Amino acid sequence: MPVRSSLPGPDGSPLSAVDLRALTRFLEQSVDHGFRLAIVESASHARREDILAEVAAAIGPRLLGLASDELPGAETNLWTALQGPFSLQAPRCLALWGLDSGARSDWASQLNVQRDLFVRDFAVPWLLFIHPASRVPLLQAAPDFCDFAILWLRDDSEPHVAVASPDMQMQDSSLSLSSANVENPFLHQAQVALDAAQFDAARDALSRFALQPDQDVLDRIRHRLYSACLERAQGKTALAEALVRDARNMLAQQPSSAEAQGLTRLADVELGFVLLQSGRYGEAETLLRRALPLFEEALGREHPDYAALLNNLGSVLERQGKYAEAERVTRDALLIAEKVGREHPFYGASLHNLAITLAAQGRWSEAEGVLRDALSRKETALGREHPDYGRSLHALGGVLSKQGKHAEADPILRASHAALEKTLGREHPDVSTSLHNLAIALKEQGKYGEAELLLREAVALKQKIQGRDHRDYASSLFELAHMLVMQGHYTEAEPLLREALAIFDKVPGHSHRGLWRTLRVLATVAAHQGRSREGIRLLERALDLGQADLGAEHPDVAHMGNQLKQLKRRSREWRPR
Repeated sequence: MPVRSSLPGPDGSPLSAVDLRALTRFLEQSVDHGFRLAIVESASHARREDILAEVAAAIGPRLLGLASDELPGAETNLWTALQGPFSLQAPRCLALWGLDSGARSDWASQLNVQRDLFVRDFAVPWLLFIHPASRVPLLQAAPDFCDFAILWLRDDSEPHVAVASPDMQMQDSSLSLSSANVENPFLHQAQVALDAAQFDAARDALSRFALQPDQDVLDRIRHRLYSACLERAQGKTALAEALVRDARNMLAQQPSSAEAQGLTRLADVELGFVLLQSGRYGEAETLLRRALPLFEEALGREHPDYAALLNNLGSVLERQGKYAEAERVTRDALLIAEKVGREHPFYGASLHNLAITLAAQGRWSEAEGVLRDALSRKETALGREHPDYGRSLHALGGVLSKQGKHAEADPILRASHAALEKTLGREHPDVSTSLHNLAIALKEQGKYGEAELLLREAVALKQKIQGRDHRDYASSLFELAHMLVMQGHYTEAEPLLREALAIFDKVPGHSHRGLWRTLRVLATVAAHQGRSREGIRLLERALDLGQADLGAEHPDVAHMGNQLKQLKRRSREWRPR
């Protein structure tokens, strides 16, 4: 029966005291005694390198570390590919990783089928590094090989801790309400151009309308709403809000009619989009909840416009960490979208938003399947050049990265970022978000140099585009600071963490995940700088918020609880709570 441990290390160390003792005992009993197997879960390049340093210090220089996805010929036969480097170096211990990179899907099966060959020909202790998300697939695909495991070191916390903040997700623009029976030719052209994300053509049509004499008052209102949609689509939320509120004021002065009521509904949804994109989630939720019964009364629960409002409400709830309700609301909207037709852009947009909600809960495999379906629908309905296709492609890259499938994820993240920048322009919130997400993927692979440059660029862009009070800015600030902490740059990281904390702390009810994650890392900084009492206070608050967010049994919460106990044991300044 293999020894299994899931206790995280204190102060960010790669192994807990329990795990370190177990690994030391494994090496003492296994080195120079033939094949033995330890399976080590590692969500990041940095954790793997730290563990390998521990092993090298214990056994000396004859540690052979190999990335299976970089071995010549390994894509055909891993056993054959290992023979060359193994025979040249005659190691005392073999460390192998990259099996779950995505470059080859059947390596786990190879381990199972060729296990006797591995045991015979590579008769040294093995440290097989896998991503935590690959734990179950490996057990399913290679049960016989896994039976050899004497030691299994768990890493339950990192995949969850590293989840991108929900603020960093991209809303699908296809969910804005369409407007039927637009008689003015210029407004009709603007509507068609907006649907196709042809922003220059939309602006030209709206300008031509503005030059017309004797405009109908409802057409002038429609012109303002379309202009608001255009500005929002190009990231100019302040201007978009001014336009949509002006349109709402004009509507309030008009006599009631079916067309005026339809424009009022359009204005409500557009304002909800603007508030969502501005990070004002409480205002957006209040607006959308108030609008729902009005939409239901006017249109019924099966109408696409009602479903669009539900989808937007789901996005607002997801941003606030209300995942159960967000998923329920989004699935309700998807059922209506399915009746509209699976080939309609609205269906692909609904799938996208469901995937974002699943990903926010760490349900990566489910999110991946939904996103692949969304991409297929969007390619047919919109084409690959449409920014909504790029948004879903980028989300897929992020989900693949979270599962450790970096070989597939990296080119997707880079290509989708370039496509979004080309379509939307560099100074668009979604472009800075894609930059942020690409940086996080690189950070998780230990590519700190490039990740730091991209995160600094994302921070600068978000400060310019969204301002220093926006939670997307705070999320990028936190990730940059977290990476600096991982490299030991505590002095530089602390002011960034405190600035991010001040922004997250404004969230009503303190429900935002960014708040307790920031408190947790700031506690680590305080502890490393000798301020144990402050670190304990920060960790206690983070633990309370984490328990309210995820529950007491969640690995992240358990990790924090263990970290707090370790810090208290080392400190003489604390008093029991």
